[in-house]
Amino acid sequence: MLIRPKPILTYSSGVLAIAFLIAGLCQTFLNRNRDNEVTTFYFTVHTRMLSYEEVEADYGTAAARLQAEFSKALGGRATTSGNGRRKRETKTDGPKVTVIGISDNDSDGISVLSGVAYPRPTAPSKYEFTQRISIIPNTVVVQIFSAGHGDPAVPTETFCFPTVTGTPSTTRTPDELTSCPSCPVPECPPQTSCPPCSSSPLPTASSGLPCKVDIGLILSATREAGQANFNKEVEFVHHDLASKWSINPEATEVNFIAYGSAGFYPSDHGYEYPNNTAFYEDIDKLYDRRLLARESIQIAIKDAAMDKEKRREGVKHVVVLFVYHTSQEDVDSAVGGANDVIADGSSLIFIGVGPLVDLEMLNALHGFIIGTDVLDDITAEKINTAICATASPPTFQYPSDWSRPTLATTTLATNFGHLPCQADIVIAMEKSHVLRYEEFDEEVLFVRDKVVPHWTISINETQVLPFGYGRKDFSWYRNDFTYPNNGEVFTDLTKIKEEELFSNPDFGMAISVAANMLTKVRPNSVFVTLAFTYTSALPDAWLAYAQLPFLKEPGRKFVIVAIGNNYNETVLREFSSNLIKATEYTDALADQISEELCKDVSPPPPSSTLSTPSTTPTTSVTTESSTSEQPQGPMCTSNGVPYKVDISLYVGASLEAEWNSFQEQLEFIHHRLASNWSINPLTTEVEIAAYGEYLKTGFSPSAYKYARNEDFYNDIDSLSTSKLLDGESLSTALTYASFGNANRRQNVNYSIVVFFHFISEYEVKLSESFIKTAQSKNYKVVLVGVGPLPDLEMLNVLNVFIVRADILDDTVAEQINKAICDIGPPPPFYYPTNSPRPSVPTTTVATTFGHLSCQADLIIAIDQSFAVGYNEYYEEVLFIRDKLVPQWTIGPNETEVVLFGYGKMKRTSFKTNFNYPNNADVFADLTKMKIKNLFDDADFTMSVTTASSIIKTEASPRPDSVIVTIAFTYTSVVSDASSVDEAINELTEPGRKFVIVAIGNNYNETVLRKYSNNLIKVAEYTDDLADQISDEICKNVSPSPTSATSSLSSTPAESD
Repeated sequence: MLIRPKPILTYSSGVLAIAFLIAGLCQTFLNRNRDNEVTTFYFTVHTRMLSYEEVEADYGTAAARLQAEFSKALGGRATTSGNGRRKRETKTDGPKVTVIGISDNDSDGISVLSGVAYPRPTAPSKYEFTQRISIIPNTVVVQIFSAGHGDPAVPTETFCFPTVTGTPSTTRTPDELTSCPSCPVPECPPQTSCPPCSSSPLPTASSGLPCKVDIGLILSATREAGQANFNKEVEFVHHDLASKWSINPEATEVNFIAYGSAGFYPSDHGYEYPNNTAFYEDIDKLYDRRLLARESIQIAIKDAAMDKEKRREGVKHVVVLFVYHTSQEDVDSAVGGANDVIADGSSLIFIGVGPLVDLEMLNALHGFIIGTDVLDDITAEKINTAICATASPPTFQYPSDWSRPTLATTTLATNFGHLPCQADIVIAMEKSHVLRYEEFDEEVLFVRDKVVPHWTISINETQVLPFGYGRKDFSWYRNDFTYPNNGEVFTDLTKIKEEELFSNPDFGMAISVAANMLTKVRPNSVFVTLAFTYTSALPDAWLAYAQLPFLKEPGRKFVIVAIGNNYNETVLREFSSNLIKATEYTDALADQISEELCKDVSPPPPSSTLSTPSTTPTTSVTTESSTSEQPQGPMCTSNGVPYKVDISLYVGASLEAEWNSFQEQLEFIHHRLASNWSINPLTTEVEIAAYGEYLKTGFSPSAYKYARNEDFYNDIDSLSTSKLLDGESLSTALTYASFGNANRRQNVNYSIVVFFHFISEYEVKLSESFIKTAQSKNYKVVLVGVGPLPDLEMLNVLNVFIVRADILDDTVAEQINKAICDIGPPPPFYYPTNSPRPSVPTTTVATTFGHLSCQADLIIAIDQSFAVGYNEYYEEVLFIRDKLVPQWTIGPNETEVVLFGYGKMKRTSFKTNFNYPNNADVFADLTKMKIKNLFDDADFTMSVTTASSIIKTEASPRPDSVIVTIAFTYTSVVSDASSVDEAINELTEPGRKFVIVAIGNNYNETVLRKYSNNLIKVAEYTDDLADQISDEICKNVSPSPTSATSSLSSTPAESD
């Protein structure tokens, strides 16, 4: 935004301010810029610290206050960068800022142009500089330039300063600094007050490179670069390198990737940026992205060649590649790719950053080679020169007096400490993508250089087994306790440090690997698991809980070192009370760990036999008390000794159970039965399934692998959406249960609990063989009869535990739990004398029936879709059976019916001809219809097309009968309007009538009235509704004079 200049201020500070401004600006700044070891920043800010009126009133005081605020901000600590994981710190006593000029900011506040000089080694990047100034409230940096190494000084004559006499002058802003004006400026004081005019303007927005070029930037997001250097690459490209380009389709276009051996981050708009701003927005997204493993020039060049299809035809192409490390093997493997890039007409520019790059080695790749220790303006100028160079790249040679820097190395310690016990220590180090590479390096180096030197490693003293772990993976270089000395541990930890990270975290993997090392423990050694973790992630919690007890038996200890703050302390304390929390790796932490290892633990007696994990743990494991907030309900005991139990629950999901009962069973298990269990691999494990006559559905995906009750409750809630199954068969449930589940724990008591609603002698006979199979394996069977239908005494021949559940309540839950844990044979079941066998309520067919005023063949379409729901479907069918049909006398000389249920693609029917002999047969078929499953989707189309088909091809309407179709619907969904229109024409021919009964409020009345004016709308099924439908049937309709032509009849059948 252009800021209009204002007349210069007069101010009262007089000589002091003049001396400060002119001497400070003209002398100090010019001198500093002549110093090749100084970097000078000129920057403009918009701020509301002061109003322009305050500046006009006293310029000197205002300038001094602004200088103090800027200097304070630049001298303090920088803000947290990125996601807050790192903090850069600078010296607290920073350089002093000089205010050069102040102008009014039309939007609000003032604009201030200032300058500051840094000794070159301590100069921040422009990004850091901007961040520090931005700490000041209500202040934003809008422009920044830097100069150094002899760069021309700022053309200060384009700014005017207060003079002793108060001669009017002008304050100019950076937006106006596009050229150097003639001197003296008319509004300025005499020439003696201004420095001579410079021949070069202040650096501004670039006019662009002198060549038209496509530039491919390959940034190194690698461990060799490190996070700080990668961030500096991003800042350098934005503020120093690309700021000299004019990015647009007519000049320079850019593509970039940040790469590593584990992948790359691409640009969003490669070679399609409309301007510099769009590119800056894209490149800035890379800042603080996590590193991508190792650097590889070979991979980088291969990635660079991937963008060939995006480049502009006939335009020079240059690849700029940042390198932080070279090896002869990597360079040799990259030669072929480099030759291909050059043969394709592209140029390569290698930016070797830091001491680990052998620049002469890069000559083999035939590119321009630029070496630097600091990514700065000078480096940017060299790169831009190389980009537009027309000559071949020169061979790089180090100066004759150059010596390769000596790299810092860490050597093995010579003095080691001693533990007070002989210990075999498993060291599990977090190695997942939750960590950044520098954090993993810190972790491993801490173990290598601070922890292990506390111990003397030998076959007679301390032994270790270090490994890195992640989700479903781990890495080690030895799988037993056989290290001869500290040196070999140092070597293996160094190898682990160089490895790539695994993908996801899994604290359970640390436990699993440690548990599998128990067979390698030396006699007379304590076994210690030392697990470092940044998280409490447990994707396979059941396995972790199952193996945990083996790490905590006598003579064994489990110590957790939790780093940072991204873990759940409650979860970790469930695994071990020996929890050490830390935010950084220190000598004090190493001391604390070593002191903890042998505390309160001693080798087990030689005669003791401790358990080791097998494929599945045994029940003989003892555990420490847990701080878990899980339910601590009754655990099965034998002679006072607790024992584990696996429970298999089978819930009746049949149409005999009906929908309400199915839901009640699930709620009962959740809130009354399982709420008394402590579900985890150390105590009770469980599976749940819903069953019918032939099928089992909703089998719990985490059967016998639940870490806590809440996980099981989630599966119950998911099961509640299952469809009901056609019938109920106790033998079906027992078939599945008797075979057991492959996930079930071995050597653990097993109880089968089956809920059922119906029993017959035939089912009892079928179940006998399965019960015998289960009992031969010492499985316990508990049968829970729900509601009034089961004859429970019939089950005594099976010799199982029987629970009567007229109501599923706490008493029933207590009886089931007692049966699960009971020792000894099950008692027989008998109904109490004061509580006789309940009578089963039945509905029988009526004995008297009404009469219609006409002879009618009725087609009744029943909505059988999930749009209805089971309860509404029952009401619908029972209304037709018990209220509507009894208003008619069914028979060949009066009223006949055809019944069918419909969904979108299916129907259910029992007869497709008008040949019911009496009301009783209709009653029986509607009773069967009631216990049919619902179809998935609703579609009114099926009701009318099926009715039309019945009239035309399936049934034989009687002569002298009116044909009336009555369609019950809860929706107005029509999938095929043309088919509906055609069918409606068939249903409304002379002597025929179409009646719609719309239930509820989920239909579109306009749609339904399009198909029939005989629309009956209701909210519930009542006697009045039955009367209304019957009155409507014969109204305004009489038999067609032409008899029905269809003669096709079908045998009674059921089709789905």
